[in-house]
Amino acid sequence: DIFAFKWRWLFLIEVKSVSGTDEFKPKEDQVHTIMSFAEFLSYVLGRFGIEVIPLLAVYFVDYGVFGVKPLSWKDNIVTVRDSYDRLPLFQLR
Repeated sequence: DIFAFKWRWLFLIEVKSVSGTDEFKPKEDQVHTIMSFAEFLSYVLGRFGIEVIPLLAVYFVDYGVFGVKPLSWKDNIVTVRDSYDRLPLFQLR
């Protein structure tokens, strides 16, 4: 069902690094707040029959010689149910 697929991926949290630095890592309390809100929102929507998988996506943008280069987000995505042990994913390698 295409409609259900759209709803499933509707909720996507984006945290972008636009400072041009090589490293971006949000503070742990910020991540905790975002994840708690995402869990709550997915629960509320679930009560209405809307299946939502909250995702916390981190985009890295490299301001190099050739301008803006968005890096792949697939390697920098975690679900809200992942533990804080996965936080190194936020660090640009």
